[in-house]
Amino acid sequence: MSQKAISWTNIIIILNIIVFLITVATANLFSVTLKLDHVEILYKASPEEVLFGTAQRSSLPDNVYRIPISGLQFYLSQINFFVINFHFYWQLITSMFVHFGIVHLSFNMLALFFFGSAVEYSFGRKGFLIIYFISGLFGNLASLFLLKYLPFTGAADLTPSAGASGAIFGLLGAIAIAGRMSGRLGSAIGYALLILLINSFIPGVNLFAHLFGFLGGILSGYIMIKIALRKRYEAKLLET
Repeated sequence: MSQKAISWTNIIIILNIIVFLITVATANLFSVTLKLDHVEILYKASPEEVLFGTAQRSSLPDNVYRIPISGLQFYLSQINFFVINFHFYWQLITSMFVHFGIVHLSFNMLALFFFGSAVEYSFGRKGFLIIYFISGLFGNLASLFLLKYLPFTGAADLTPSAGASGAIFGLLGAIAIAGRMSGRLGSAIGYALLILLINSFIPGVNLFAHLFGFLGGILSGYIMIKIALRKRYEAKLLET
C-alpha cells in the first residue's frame, strides 16, 4: 500500500513557520547599519517586535533612523536598494518566506492552505509549485521597480518588503483562469478580485506584489491549462 505524499502546500506552510520562528529566536544576535551621506539607517528589532510585527520607524540621536526588523530579516526580506546596488538577488525568492509579525504570518498561511490546496488539486503538485513561485517572482520583480511610486512608501528602496501574499494572489489568479476555462469565470474571478481589493488598498500594503502576483498566476495557469488540453487532444488522436 503506497503512502500518500505530503502536499507542497503544507510543506511551504511549514517552511514559512520555521523561518518565522528562527527570525524571532535570532532577533538579538545581530543588527545591520547602513551609512549614507547625512543619515544612518539601523535595521534592528527585539524578539517581541519580530513576533508581533511593527511598522513604526523610530528616530534616534545623530540622524539615526531605526527600521524594526532583525538582522536575519534584513538579509532574507526584499530591500530594493540592496537588490539593485549590492546584488542581493536571492531576496526576490527568500522574501516569500519572511513575515513581519504573527498576524501577517497567520493570515497568509490560512489563505495559502485554502487556495494552495485548491490549486494543487486542479493543477497537480508540480503545477502548484510552478504557479506559486512564478507568481511570487512576478510580484517581487514588479515591487523592485515600481514600489517607489506608491504614495505611502517613503524611502521605499530602503524599506523591507516580505510575505507570501504575492504568490498567494498568483494562486487566486490560477483559480480564476481555471474558472474561465471551465465556464465558472464569474464566481472565480469575482472572489479573487474581492480579496485583491480588500487587501491591496490598506495603507502600507504592497499593491504591486499583489497585482502582479495575480497576473503571474493567470498567465502561468493559462499556459499550463493549454498545454494539458493539447496533450489530451494529441492522446485522443493517437487512440483513433
